[in-house]
Amino acid sequence: DILERLGLPDDAIQPLADDVYRNLTQGDVSELLRLQDLSDQEIILRLELDRWAPDDIPALVSVTRLAALRREHLLRNNTVLRAYRQGLIDDARARAELQAAREPMDYVGYRMAAMALAREVDRLEDTRDLVLASVVKGLLKPGEGSEQLASLGMDQASISLHLLRAKLNLMPRM
Repeated sequence: DILERLGLPDDAIQPLADDVYRNLTQGDVSELLRLQDLSDQEIILRLELDRWAPDDIPALVSVTRLAALRREHLLRNNTVLRAYRQGLIDDARARAELQAAREPMDYVGYRMAAMALAREVDRLEDTRDLVLASVVKGLLKPGEGSEQLASLGMDQASISLHLLRAKLNLMPRM
C-alpha cells in the first residue's frame, strides 16, 4: 500500500532494503526526514550536494517518503490509542480506526487488549487517589477508605501503606 502511494513498483523495496537502508545511520534518517517537505527533485539536488552516491539517491528519495509516511502512521495510531485509553473514544471506534490504517488484525487485538488493561489501571489509580484524598480530608473514615480500597483489589499491606503515605502527604509510588 505504501509503495503504491509512492508510485514505486513492488520490486523497488528489495534493493532499497538490502543496498541502502541497512547502511543508513540514525543521523542519516533524521536528515532525510528533514527533507520530507521538499519535492523529489529538491531532495535529489540536496543529496547530490551532500555527496551521496548517485546510484543510492533514488532509493534515498524513496526512504525519505517511506520514513515520513511511517512517522505519520505512527502518530495517527498513537493518537487513536491515547484517545481510547483516556476514554474519549470507545472500543469499536478505536478498532475501526486501526483497521482503517490497515494494521494487521493480530496487532489490533494485542494493542486493544493492552490499552484496555492500561485504561482499567488508570481508572483504578484514579479511584484509589480519590479515596485516599477523601480519607485525608475527613470525607471518609479510615475504615471506610480501607473497605473501598480493598474493593479495588488492594491487599491490606498496600492499603495501610497508601493511607500512611496519604496522611503524610506523600505521593503514591509509580
